[in-house]
This record gives sequence, C-alpha cells and structure tokens, in this order.
Amino acid sequence: MYIEPTLHIHATLTGANKFWDTYESYYLLSDKENVGISDVAKGKRNLIIGEPGVGKTELLHKLRDFLTGKGISNRLIDLKDSKSIGMIAEYLVSSNGVADRALLLDGLDEVKGTLFPSMLEQIEEVSRAAPDLAMFISSRSVFMSRYGSSFPDYRVVTISPFTQEQVKEYLVAEGHRGSEVDAFLGRIMSFSHNMLVVQIPRYLLLLSKFLSKKQISSVAQLSRNELFEYFIYEKLELEEKRQDVDSRAEITKRLLEKIALTMEVYQANTISKDELMTFVDELESDLKLVALGKLDLQELFDKSLLKNNHDTIEFDNTEFQEYLAAKEITRFADPRWAAFTFTVEPNVQEIHPSWFNALTFLVDMHPDLLEQLIEFSGLRGTKIADEGFIAFLSKIDPNQIRSGLKSALFKDLLGYYHRVLQWIPPSLGSFLPGLYDPTQESLLKSEVTNSQTEVGHKRFIPLGNVALIVGNLLEAGAFLDRAYWRKQLLEFASDDNDNGVLQRYALMALRSLRDPTVITELPPKLMEGDELIARALLTLCTDVAPDSPISIGYFFEATRRGEIHGRYGLFAMKGRESLKAFLETLYTDDAFCRAFLDKSSVFKDRDQVIAEHIEAISDQEILDLCKKVIVRSFHFNFAHDAERSAFILGLGKMLKKEAPGLFSYNHRRDPHERVAIRFVLYEIILCEPPR
Repeated sequence: MYIEPTLHIHATLTGANKFWDTYESYYLLSDKENVGISDVAKGKRNLIIGEPGVGKTELLHKLRDFLTGKGISNRLIDLKDSKSIGMIAEYLVSSNGVADRALLLDGLDEVKGTLFPSMLEQIEEVSRAAPDLAMFISSRSVFMSRYGSSFPDYRVVTISPFTQEQVKEYLVAEGHRGSEVDAFLGRIMSFSHNMLVVQIPRYLLLLSKFLSKKQISSVAQLSRNELFEYFIYEKLELEEKRQDVDSRAEITKRLLEKIALTMEVYQANTISKDELMTFVDELESDLKLVALGKLDLQELFDKSLLKNNHDTIEFDNTEFQEYLAAKEITRFADPRWAAFTFTVEPNVQEIHPSWFNALTFLVDMHPDLLEQLIEFSGLRGTKIADEGFIAFLSKIDPNQIRSGLKSALFKDLLGYYHRVLQWIPPSLGSFLPGLYDPTQESLLKSEVTNSQTEVGHKRFIPLGNVALIVGNLLEAGAFLDRAYWRKQLLEFASDDNDNGVLQRYALMALRSLRDPTVITELPPKLMEGDELIARALLTLCTDVAPDSPISIGYFFEATRRGEIHGRYGLFAMKGRESLKAFLETLYTDDAFCRAFLDKSSVFKDRDQVIAEHIEAISDQEILDLCKKVIVRSFHFNFAHDAERSAFILGLGKMLKKEAPGLFSYNHRRDPHERVAIRFVLYEIILCEPPR
C-alpha cells in the first residue's frame, strides 16, 4: 500500500528550515498547503529534503512514473553509484533537443566523499547550462543546508513523516482492527519524543514485514523489544548491503550499545565527533580491538544507526538509543543494581524522567525488575507517584509480567487512583486489560457500590475510572457481567454532575458494549451543553446504530451546528430509509443544506462515500431526490460550496450513469437547474464550462 506523503513547497531553503524549526513534527498545524506529486512536478529546480527513511527515494520513483505518464523524458539516477557522474552526462547527451526532459538525482548526501566535489560541480554546471531541464535532487536537510549556496534558484520540497492517522490507515489496510492498532500505538508511544519510530515509512514497512515473517495476526500481540531488535538489525544489514561489505552487524550493534548507554547517562541525544572518538579511545575491552580492526569509523558515523550532522552525531531515532542503552545494562553482572545506579537521581531519590522510556525496554528484558520499581515508586505508599512512572507502567508488555504480580498491580492501581482521586490516564486504561482476570470484577463492582454513597468528586471520579476500565475490558473481549454493566453505564451516562468526564467515559464504554438498543435509553439532553459529551454520544451512535432514527436525528442536529462528528455519522449510514431521510432533509432544510455544504472544503473527497452508499440503494425515487438535491444546491446561497463538494459531484456521476435522461439540456428549465446541469456535465464529461 502506498500512502501519499505529506509534502510542502517552499520558495527557498531558508524558508524550509524556518518551517521545520517552527513546526517540527506538528507540521499539520501549519496553514501551509499540503501538495501532491503533480504540484512537485511543475517546478524546474527542486530540492527534495527529509530525514532518513522518510520516503525520499520512493517519492522520486513516483515522480518518475508521473513524468513518464505525461510523456516527459526523464532519468532517475542513484548518486551512491560511483558511475553516477557519467550517467548524468550520458543522459544529457542522449536527451539533447528533447523539449520536455527531467533529471532525478537521489541521495546527494550519500555521494562518496572523494567524488562529492566533482558531483557538486557537475550539478552546478548542469543547472546553469540547461535551463530547459527539470531537476529534482534529494538529500537530508542537514546536509543540504551545508551546501545551500550551490542551489540559489532551487525551490524546496519537504517530505514529512507519516501522521499517526496515516500509520493507522496503513495498518488497518493490512488487515488489523482499528482498536488493536490504537492499543498498539498507545503502547509504543514514546514519553517525551514527538515522533514514533513507525511514523518513519521505512520502519512502518519493516513492521509489516516483521508481522508477516513472524505470522503475527494482530499488532496487539507484538513485543516492543522484539520489534526494536528487528528494526535495528534490519537497518544495519540494509546498510551493509548498500555498502557491499561483509556482515559485521553484531560488532556494530555492541559498539552502539555502549555509545547509547553513555549518551543516556549524560542525558544527551547528540554528541560531538570528538567526544565519540574520546569514548572509543577510553574503551577498555576486547570489543574495542575487534571494532577498530573491522569498522571504518567514518562508515559508523554515516551508515549505521547514526545520523552524521557534520560535527555531531545522533541516533536515527531516540528510541533506538534508549533500547540499546537498556540492552547494554542487561550485560552488567547485576542489571538491577546497574539500573538503579544509572536511573535514580540520588539527591531526591526519584527516577530521572529521561530514563522512563529506556526502563520500559529494560523491564521487558528483566521482568523481575518491575516489582522493585513499584516499591520504589510509592504506588503502594502514601505519596503521589510520578506521572512519568504511571506512563512507564502503561507501556510495559503485560505478557512479560508474572500472573501474581499482574493481579496485585491491578489492585494497586485501582486503589491508588481511588486514594488520590485523580482520573486514570487513557493510556493506562488501555494497559489494564492485560492485568485483568475474571476474579477482579468483584473489585470493580465494590468500587461502584462504595462510591455511590459519596458525593461530589469523591463519587464521580471513582465511578468515571471504573467506566474507563470497563470500557477497555469490553473492547479487549474480557468476560464481564454485561447486564450489570449495561445498567450501570446507562446510569453513569445520564448522571447530572457538571464535570462531564463520567458521562463521556460511560458513553465510550457503551460503545464497546456493542448493543444498539442502548441508544433508545439515553436521554436526548446529552446532545445539549457539553460539547465533549455530545461528541461521545455521536461516536457511540455512529459505531453501533448509525441507521437508527434517533441516531439520524442526532447526526442532522450536529451537522446544522457545525459539529464534524455529525458528518462521521452521515458517512456511516447505509440503510435506504436513513439515506432517503438525509436527501429529503438536504432538499427541504436550508439550514442543514447550508451547514452540510459549508464543510465540503474540510472533508473534500471523503464526502464521496455518502454518494457511494446512496448509489448502492438507489431506485427511481432515490434518483429523483438526488436530482432535486443537486439543483437545490445551486441556488444562490449554496452554489459556491456546491461547486467544490465531492458529494454533489458524486451524485452527478451516479445520475449520469443511472439516469442520463435527467441531465438532458432544456432552456425552459429553472435557471438554477440549468446552472446545476451545466456544472455537472462540465465536471463529469468535460463539456462546456458553466455560464
């Protein structure tokens, strides 16, 4: 599966660097427009920059296919190839006189050092001498910045890592359930890092290969440690193949483990090359002799898991550093002693926050360390546990915890959050089913009984936490007294407290119950007031009963007031009566029609799914309604939004196919109808534009 990358075009390298410094991994918050391959292809001089593994090479391949499809002569050249300088010259000669031609050069940062000056000189000369030639050059951003003066007239295309939504889209398309993917992403979510390793396309592809190789049917079954070990060895072996050298991955990995632990101890994600050389010089082990005898240090800088930033180096991904540091700790004679020595801040006797992610890897390697960490944390005492420690617990693989400790930890966490009267974080809520066994349901029921006798936050916070836990247990398929929890969750959802979290958690848990009949027992007042409660109700209706008349009413109401979750409900409707009601409301209710079309620019092509669902149930009555909707949408107060609506165009395409007679042109028709017909004909069969 190929996911369209997130691309942005910048006029200069300075502009691109400013964009990246401002937004980093939050690039979707920028108002800068995301562009497609066709937009990239329009430029004459283009630098394509991005970090390792983000998809620069794949983008150039897609760009080559696009240019070929347009009849444009082109050549894609891998600049790592020692013969690449000659290949460039050969293409320029062979394509001389061709009107439209393009040169795609991949990996300027990977040109061999001795050849780089000649390569840079040749690119500069070609840029000057062949103004007709379109050029696309890929490189890492830090490398390109160093030589930016050689590309003064080039615009810059930045390619960003995937969003978590794109990662989920990919894994769902690979056959994994959405809820399993959410749980997996929650478990591998890093603590203080903005980017998950699987948001890098290279590692997302490796994840897919890993699942296939291990015949793992669910991402929920993945061992985080096993996955990172696979990522690291695959990356090292990939680099060896690219360099055409004998296998030395084990030696490289052992050296990287020592480097990673040193960086973790000093709480540094980057070190200078001088510091690295000092570190290697001071190594006192046989590994030093073996490593220096077999490894070229420049290759270690450039081609392992390290990024060469000119004067400094860092790991491709900070979590690789943390995993390798944990691995090195396991090689000590007493890993538990080493773990506390490295991770505990001696002055305050607290685990240093920067170590929590590395500890998740270490505990999966040494599960017996967990009990000591729990005792040290104060979870069973009277103090408030560090938020980082709670986040750390939620990322441990429950399958690695012995059964007795699982049961005790479940009880500890339930008791802790009752004691401190804080909301259980959703990430921890998704972790708890891994600790649960059926005997613990009595604990949850007792918590409900005891909390019901309290008032205020002493009542609704414990009940909300129980609702969150029960929802996660239901989602995980745990055995529960469903009748009891159905009754309790309906009461929680209807609660009168003003906080709202209890109601939201109850609605989310009812969603996991997958019982469509609960919709009829929920009070309509939930759609009033608190926006987050209304959103949770809409999500429940969308997932369990989208064609229910009650749900449809909520979707329409939400759409009128601009709530986007109402639109998701419209996407889910597939029944004839519900879709007929939607078309009738769109035709007769001006406020609904205006609000629906107003969001067309937000949802864009996603609105096409509603037209597809309508086509699946269409008959003559539905087709007539579709025509009325199209014509109505071109009345003066809707027309601008209708012209950009994928839904309106989808209906037009359906009518052109199913009932072409409805679109025969007649000058006696209503003026709005004539405009609508002309527009649809123009958009669908490229007829004359509307006038």
